[in-house]
Parts: sequence; C-alpha cells; structure tokens
Amino acid sequence: MSACNIIVRPDVAYLFADGAAYDRDGRVTSISGKIQPLASISAAMITTGRVLDSIFYASALDGCADDFDDLIENVSNWLPEIVLDCLKNFGLDDHGLGQRLVFAGWSKKRNACYGFGIATMDDISGHKAFEVIGVETAMQSPALTEAEFLTGFGHAPTMADVADIENMALTVVELQRQQKQEWADGQHIVGGILELVAVRRDHIESRVLKRWPDRVGEFIQPERIDWPAWRAARSAVKSDAVSGMSRLQRERYAKKARKGTLRSV
Repeated sequence: MSACNIIVRPDVAYLFADGAAYDRDGRVTSISGKIQPLASISAAMITTGRVLDSIFYASALDGCADDFDDLIENVSNWLPEIVLDCLKNFGLDDHGLGQRLVFAGWSKKRNACYGFGIATMDDISGHKAFEVIGVETAMQSPALTEAEFLTGFGHAPTMADVADIENMALTVVELQRQQKQEWADGQHIVGGILELVAVRRDHIESRVLKRWPDRVGEFIQPERIDWPAWRAARSAVKSDAVSGMSRLQRERYAKKARKGTLRSV
C-alpha cells in the first residue's frame, strides 16, 4: 500500500495519494493517478494496488449507484462480484494482498460530506472483507506517529491546518515518503506524483501538487528534507496570510487553531 489519505469536513472532503506502483521487490512499475472520480454521484475513490483495477472498480460502482448514499448502503453487496469480474479480466494483482478502497462523497441523508473505507480481504485491524468502515474526520495510511507529525508541522495538526490543504497534503505525504516499510523489505513505497482531489456537493476538483524524480524500474529513494527549513517556510507563508486578515478574521483563525487535532483510523 502506498499513501492513502482522506480528510472529511461538512462541505468538502479531501483525498490525497501518491502515484507509484511497484513490484514485490519494491521497484517502481508505473506512475499514475490512484484517485478515480465517480462523477455521476459526486464522489471519488482511492484504490491501493493496480491502477487498472481502480479504473474498473470506479466505472462499475459509478454505474451501480444512484447516489453516494446508495453506494454506502450497497457497496458491500456489489463489490465482491465486481472483484471477481476484475480477476477474470485482468488476473491477480502482482502483490496478491487484496486491496483497500477509500471513498468520499456528498451524502444527501447527512447533508454533508462523508467518507468510508472497504477492503477486499480481512485486515490486521480485525475488520472483515467487504465491511464498510466509516471515516467521520480523517484517515491516513501509512500511519504517522506523533513524532513524525512534530517533525513535519512542529505541532499536532488541527483542523486549522486543513485550511491550507495543499501544505497539509504535501507535508503528510512527504513524511509518508520518508518511511521504510517492513512488509516491503524495508523499501520506500511512496512516490511518483502527489494528487489532491476535493469533493463537494456539486463538483470534484483534481490537482497534481508534486512530481518526484522517481523512475520506472528503480527503487524509490527519497530526497533528504531539511524539516526546520520546511516548517519555517510554511510558517512564513501562514504569517503573511494572517497579517492580511481583519481583526475578526484573526480571531476566527485563532479559534479554529484551538480546536481538536486530526486522528488516524
């Protein structure tokens, strides 16, 4: 699994992920976007594993669901058959580890954005295959420790940090890129591109925030990051932005900054 992240707010849900696919040895096999839109139901999906599978899943599920609430209610029934069809067409994924799908979209029932995850196999957290796991606020994978958050942000991120979603996404995924994964024989597995998608009630926006110099056929080798300089540069940008606010805007900003921290699920 590479980087897979979601942050859900009432009026917008953000999905951000890298674009590297790799073989069992950890060598990059392709670089492509892993976030697929489900345009007809105002939703988007991140799929781990083979990108070809994610396109197939997105197309099939977009065709099944009347709206995002219909998808939430019925995806557990639809997905097993879709996975079998995908296997018949494309064979097993190179890793054979199953896949995790993470969705965000506009829920009419909740009158707000909502997110959930579902996996094609039982996972180590005790969740069963094809069990829908709700994401009320945020989810990140691979998970970051408190120490890593301090390295990247200088503090535990709050919802105030989400106001600058580009910096949030860049910092989180750069931290994930630095990690070595035991299950991948100690290789780095985050790279290629960084894609950010915002899902709102009536439209979906997609941007590529960064392209790393990773190459197909090679291992991912992250660049060393001067984290104090990284934090200082972003703090300076934030200070400039805050200094341009009115007194009321600064008070609102400070109030948001005191709210609870993001959590991993």
